[in-house]
Amino acid sequence: MHVTKRLKPILVISLAKQAHYITLTTPTRRLAEVNNFIEVQNRLKKMATQQLIAENKEGAEIHHGADICKQKCHELLVELNLPKGLLPLNDIAEMGYNSSTGFLWLKQSKRYEHKFQGIGRTVAYETELTAFAENRRMRKVSGVKSQQLLMWVKIAEMSIEEPGKVKFTSVAGLSMSFPVSAFELEEKDHK
Repeated sequence: MHVTKRLKPILVISLAKQAHYITLTTPTRRLAEVNNFIEVQNRLKKMATQQLIAENKEGAEIHHGADICKQKCHELLVELNLPKGLLPLNDIAEMGYNSSTGFLWLKQSKRYEHKFQGIGRTVAYETELTAFAENRRMRKVSGVKSQQLLMWVKIAEMSIEEPGKVKFTSVAGLSMSFPVSAFELEEKDHK
């Protein structure tokens, strides 16, 4: 009689070119390990965002306070030929823009969800948003997600490639275009 030892299945999660091995044991332990992994990854992302902001702060125009940040954000979007309603944030604590690198960051006190009525989509803006901005385009966007059916999709790029259309590209490379008019400021956003 030959007895073999039963091996535990292993879940491999690959992020940022690093493989993380989580041994699957009991469902409770498995959930705890996965949650711990997600928490570590979120901390690493936050540290990377803070490092990116620190690297681009020198030479940047930085503003503090909700009213001035909102005004400067709208002015920048107009300067970049993007619709002002693309970032409908009301509670911005800090806004910075480095014109030499095109790096833009926005910090707000809490996560904000906005439903764009013209297209029927909900977009979530995290507490820290970053992007590299240029004429008619924001690339390497972080902190913006769009709800598609039952899941949230991270937005990596927003651009105007054809007249009258705003194109959103996800981190997976999938894209959708919507009319620019859907991103004009609504009357309640002016307040």
